[in-house]
Amino acid sequence: MKNKLTQEYLKECLDYDPETGILKWKKRPIEHFKRECDSKSWNTRYANKKAGCLNDGYLTVKVDGKRYYAHRIIYCLCHGYFPEHGIDHINRNRSDNRIENLREANQQCNLRNKSKHSNNKSGVTGVSWYKKANKWISNISANDKQINLGYYEIFNDAVKSRWEAEVKYNFPNCNSSSLAYNYLKENNLI
Repeated sequence: MKNKLTQEYLKECLDYDPETGILKWKKRPIEHFKRECDSKSWNTRYANKKAGCLNDGYLTVKVDGKRYYAHRIIYCLCHGYFPEHGIDHINRNRSDNRIENLREANQQCNLRNKSKHSNNKSGVTGVSWYKKANKWISNISANDKQINLGYYEIFNDAVKSRWEAEVKYNFPNCNSSSLAYNYLKENNLI
């Protein structure tokens, strides 16, 4: 039986622990199923067990035959609605679904809070060594444009320019854990 996915319906299906971010299936009522035997079979198999499986780092949960991201379900359980835009994992850990780690965010904000690329050798997003100039280069993507922030002989200066650009383009409102900011803070440069 297909039911509208509402907070009320989800609360009939799932238990959520905000401390751990874990969803568990509840024993579901007969009304959730076409036949009574389906209810008994489902409850025997799933009730009181963790819900979902990992898919590209995100936990997904199948409710009534349709797959949903667990963080969206959790957001609805806690706030009563599915956000119009996306949900950002503040600490960048896709499977950390504690409600304190989830925030409503548009796509641009969500992209700004992504982890550094695996090929990043500098440790700071937007700062890299430019071999041809024998200098550090700093850049940022903002307003659908790649912006070159300059070439620097000193790594710290390149990182500072990146952080200043993040502030200018309003990244701190989205990115609570900027690699540029963290580097400068750890090295007492700000």
